[in-house]
Amino acid sequence: MRKLRKIQFIYPKFRRFYQVLAEWSPLFRTTDYEADARTRTPPCLAFPILAALTPSDVEIAFLDDRIDQLDMARLDADLYCLHVKTEMAPRAYQLADALRAAGRTVVLGGLHTTYQPEEAKQHADVVFIGDGEGTWQEMLADYERDALKPFYRRAHPVDMREVPIPDRHIYDRYAYSNPVNYLQVSRGCMLTCAGCPIPFAYGNRIRFRPLDLVERELQAFPASTIYITDDNLFFTGERYAPYTDELLGSPAKPTSRRSTTSCTTDSPPAPSTAISHPWIGFAASTTSIGRPASKSGCPSTWAPISTIGASPTRCCGSCARWMRSWSSS
Repeated sequence: MRKLRKIQFIYPKFRRFYQVLAEWSPLFRTTDYEADARTRTPPCLAFPILAALTPSDVEIAFLDDRIDQLDMARLDADLYCLHVKTEMAPRAYQLADALRAAGRTVVLGGLHTTYQPEEAKQHADVVFIGDGEGTWQEMLADYERDALKPFYRRAHPVDMREVPIPDRHIYDRYAYSNPVNYLQVSRGCMLTCAGCPIPFAYGNRIRFRPLDLVERELQAFPASTIYITDDNLFFTGERYAPYTDELLGSPAKPTSRRSTTSCTTDSPPAPSTAISHPWIGFAASTTSIGRPASKSGCPSTWAPISTIGASPTRCCGSCARWMRSWSSS
């Protein structure tokens, strides 16, 4: 058997949306937000979660490719693991190809590899598909047995009890606009919004993290502000509303500090509806969620809207009704 000594996580750089807009029109700013620590956002929770699942005797290094360059003359890790969202894929593949040419073992995972595993495999020794909990530990054991598989995919979506408290300290070497203030309490979504990868990657059933684990994580949370990363935290109906209600009212609730989350502007649609992002049915109704959420310290939420086959009036009207309800709460 061989001993796993060191893992190098790499977050590839990518073109941000504001950079694309600046190419379209001089009206948009060309400021490089990543160059300034005051506006540079931290990476996602994927690496801190994997770090928490890694044996303590394995050294973990992290490189933010938006800020630093990988020194190809000083490659000393056993595994090079890159996170791949679609906008990152060109740079991730470039780095992966260079590392493999140097004789290094490359692991790719993320939403893009879940959608395009065969494409990703052309640039990697190992490709992860979907949730990494469980399969990550399996892959580490396989490495030490010199028996790595080309693909790792769970037979079933991960039970959220298996998701550990992320080890956010791996990001400490970098200065970001805020501490790594991301919090995840669920995965999956039962909506089928056009262009959204979440149901395909994480299932069309929402899996909630037990509130006692959420509370334990919040007790040692590193930031005074919280961004709840869930793609759609609030839903109507008996199956989902109680969790949101209990989350907002728990002793260590995330909204005991200033928090932001993502949500939708209407209840889950009937199959015949034409709106592709009819986002949010808050905990019990559009009106009822505004009061507990705003009073418990959640002043803002992201609510993307797109329409495919829907009239702008219908879509904007839905959003406007929700916004009036929220502001009047």
